Amino acid sequence: MALSGSRSFSQTWDELFRQKETQKEYLLLQIGELRLQSGLLKDANRIASIGLNAIGSWRGLEKELHEDFFNSHRRLGPGSQEALKRLNLSGATPELLEIRIGKSSRYWMTQSTDPLFLHWTEKIHQGLLNQCSALKEELLLILGNELQLEDAERAKRIDQLTDQFGGLHRDLSAVQQASLIRLSHQKYLEYELKLLNRF
Repeated sequence: MALSGSRSFSQTWDELFRQKETQKEYLLLQIGELRLQSGLLKDANRIASIGLNAIGSWRGLEKELHEDFFNSHRRLGPGSQEALKRLNLSGATPELLEIRIGKSSRYWMTQSTDPLFLHWTEKIHQGLLNQCSALKEELLLILGNELQLEDAERAKRIDQLTDQFGGLHRDLSAVQQASLIRLSHQKYLEYELKLLNRF
């Protein structure tokens, strides 16, 4: 009887120690989960504030663009105004192109981890942005009061820039296609390597 009493007593201590170990494990898991949730909340807060700041700056930029547009109409002759309308109707204005190029760059930079693809994507999009900025500066110079141009000459140069902005828009579409092809090819090669490694 003495043996059976000590036996049941040792089982309870064993169960008690196991229970404390289990509680410690669960507590550590909960602490880890809370840290993870805290990090996710910080990231979500950061992303939300970036988004709100972007919306605020976009609204300010949009207001400035409209003011610039209407101010330039006051200075331009009828031919130049028509040329500027054609540029706006083309949908390939410098501001829209800059936004599209930026979105394209951000999208493709998240689609791969391959350093060559990322370098290629960054170079191509930076080149497009540089071209867009140069054309935008030329447009602002033409629209400004610095150049003394006849209305017909100003309209002709705006139309030429409209064609160049359209070409830049087509180049961006070609970059989208090329990026998709490069990424598809890369994923196909990775798939082939996985198959080869299986055999």
